[in-house]
Amino acid sequence: MKKFILLIFFILYGCSKDEILDPDSVFLISPSNLNQCSTSTIIDDKKSQVDFSWTESLKTDKYELIVENQLNKLQTKKISLNTRTSIVLDRGINYSWWVISKSNKTSITAKSEIWQFYLEGLSIYEHIPFPTVLLDPKNDEDIDLNDENKYLLKWNGNDLDDDIDYYNLFLGTSVNDIELLESNIKDEEIELELLRQKKYYWKIATFDSNGNSSISQIYNFNTK
Repeated sequence: MKKFILLIFFILYGCSKDEILDPDSVFLISPSNLNQCSTSTIIDDKKSQVDFSWTESLKTDKYELIVENQLNKLQTKKISLNTRTSIVLDRGINYSWWVISKSNKTSITAKSEIWQFYLEGLSIYEHIPFPTVLLDPKNDEDIDLNDENKYLLKWNGNDLDDDIDYYNLFLGTSVNDIELLESNIKDEEIELELLRQKKYYWKIATFDSNGNSSISQIYNFNTK
């Protein structure tokens, strides 16, 4: 009888405890990915107010919007209790943006996808390429090399002028020693011979036919 009472006590006690649920990530809506920003209001020749929106996420009390200037890598951050907000930004710049979902009940957060857009400036005749999106390997991924110790790296470039000319690949075994490994790559993939049991860092530089360029994020991966 005592064991039965103790069992009931533990069941009731366990059910009465609040379960801390981690927030979910949002889906970005606007500005649309890899496009000219159509949700902006021109303030003057140098500034525009950009409207951002995303879906509501579960178990979330607030959102942190992060917008990164791809020219100087400076970030603008803003907390919002709603799924939309606005930020004044410099015109004629490529930007990336994402949203962090946050809960008051846990320190764990959830990050959305990263989208990119171009904020139109004064009339121009050419655009700078968007920073290349690294596809494979994913960041901090463990990868298997083939029998020849090779792996196919893949990425995706985008330019509003559709005039990407070539890519340069940078590779290293630490963030501080990333060096140019392959230049004038015409495709969006390349197979490399790598060492096993190594950690690598890589990035891609994109060049268009007018000499404009951009640099991707730095990703790392581990070979098995």
